[in-house]
Amino acid sequence: MKVRRVRRWIQGGLICLLLTIFLSSSKISLGMPSGQARGKAYPGMYSEVEIRKVMEVLDNKIEGERSTAKAKDKLLNLSDLQTRLIVSLSEIVIQRDPAPAADIAFLLLTVLIIFS
Repeated sequence: MKVRRVRRWIQGGLICLLLTIFLSSSKISLGMPSGQARGKAYPGMYSEVEIRKVMEVLDNKIEGERSTAKAKDKLLNLSDLQTRLIVSLSEIVIQRDPAPAADIAFLLLTVLIIFS
C-alpha cells in the first residue's frame, strides 16, 4: 500500500516537472518577435562548450564508453529546442548533484536522449 503511494507521488512529481518545463518553454517561445520559437532563433545556438558540459555529466553518471559514444552521437543530431532542454537539465545536475532534484533531472535528461 505504501509503495503504491510513493510511486504515485513520484509519478505526479515527474509529470509536474515535465509540464513546468514544457509550459515555461512555451511562454518563452510566445514572447519572441515575428513568431519564431526560441529554439529556432538561429541554428547552431549551442556551442561545443555546452555540449561538453552535458557529456561530462553523462561521463560521471554512465559507465561504459559505448553508451556515452551513442549519447554523444544523439546529442549532435538534436534540434536546438531539445539541446536547450538537455543543457538546462545538465546544469541542474551539476548545481545540485547530491540532491534528489539532480537525480530527477538526470532521469529526464537520459529519457530525452533515449527517445530523441
